[in-house]
Amino acid sequence: MSDFHVNKPEGSNSLNICLEAFICYMKAKGRSSSTIDAYGRDLARYILYMNKMDIYDVDEIDRKAISDHLQNLRAEGLKESTIARNLTSIKRLHRFAILNKHGTHDPSDIVESPKLTRQAPNLLNINQVSMLMETPDPSDPLGMRDLAILELLYATGIRVSELTNLRQDSLDLTRGIIHISSKHPRHIPIGSPAKRALHNYLRSGRIHHANPLNTDFVFLNAQGSQLSRMSIWKITKKAGQKAKINSDVNPHTLRHCFATHLLEGGANLRDVQELLGHTSISTTQMYAPYNISKIKQVHETYHPRS
Repeated sequence: MSDFHVNKPEGSNSLNICLEAFICYMKAKGRSSSTIDAYGRDLARYILYMNKMDIYDVDEIDRKAISDHLQNLRAEGLKESTIARNLTSIKRLHRFAILNKHGTHDPSDIVESPKLTRQAPNLLNINQVSMLMETPDPSDPLGMRDLAILELLYATGIRVSELTNLRQDSLDLTRGIIHISSKHPRHIPIGSPAKRALHNYLRSGRIHHANPLNTDFVFLNAQGSQLSRMSIWKITKKAGQKAKINSDVNPHTLRHCFATHLLEGGANLRDVQELLGHTSISTTQMYAPYNISKIKQVHETYHPRS
């Protein structure tokens, strides 16, 4: 992992000491290296800015200093979503500082996060989805795995974390159902293409991975270990490029396609909410297509003066 140490100030409450303790804390909590790296980059940039402002101690930071840092990030051309993520890292560092006596107050507590507009990811049409499914080599063990991943993402709309944590006893291919045991537990039916791709992978592809019997995870890498979230992103991106799809394809693209295509086909919004594992139906509404023809038909059918 990268060294996130910046200019060394003196004092027990130094920003450097707090950052190093925070990184150690996240390691002890078992956070992934990618998560730790992301926090480290955000906070190293934060501390570097504070050092340039001659601020070296946690308790020397005030609300204005944090706001100025965020404005500086904005001036550098960072997206509002990236700035919001940086602020989240800063808030967690200061909360950690108080709990572990590196600081006495939290100046980030009253700094508001940038207002973000939730946008749905790019949508693929049915033909593009079909082209995507044709990209893996079905005769190759890794190709069988990748096809099963693509088919399952589109067939179920599950999150990438739910996919990587899927275990063999969660699959009921006889009934065509998978059980998701995340914080949003649910049963999701799968169609014939996904069932067929999963069956082929489990029967003929997975056994070629190193030590496949040492783990119950469905999707493994070539070394026989649980497939990572980043690997899933790479698989979907590669498939999109091979299918010559102009827009970026990622796991959430297929989740979006799953929801939107269901709603376009006439599925009930509440049912789609349940399948996606959304707590609030307002989140599901993001996927609902605005169909002016359907709206006009409803108006003409039900309004007394249409």
